[in-house]
Amino acid sequence: MRTKRHPCCIMRLCLFALFQECFQV
Repeated sequence: MRTKRHPCCIMRLCLFALFQECFQV
């Protein structure tokens, strides 16, 4: 799973909405 440069994505402490943007290539 490649994620963007989003600390929230790595920490998994953000909302699902942010996750989508994070995983959205």
